[in-house]
Amino acid sequence: MDLPIVTIESLLDNIENVQLFQLLQSTDSNTLQIILLKLEGYSNKEIARMLAADVHAINMRLYRLRKKLKKYF
Repeated sequence: MDLPIVTIESLLDNIENVQLFQLLQSTDSNTLQIILLKLEGYSNKEIARMLAADVHAINMRLYRLRKKLKKYF
């Protein structure tokens, strides 16, 4: 059984694809925190509340990351 991912460092440590690792490593820590919370099952609205951010800002960060990922995968 895999241990749950609880930190950004453990998130990155669990990535085996070199390109994905490099792309995420170059991503800002706020976006990585959003990814971590999404993996834990939180909604964008809940994440916005936890990070004291606007839901639109959360949506935009995820949109930009998906757009960046689509270039490589």
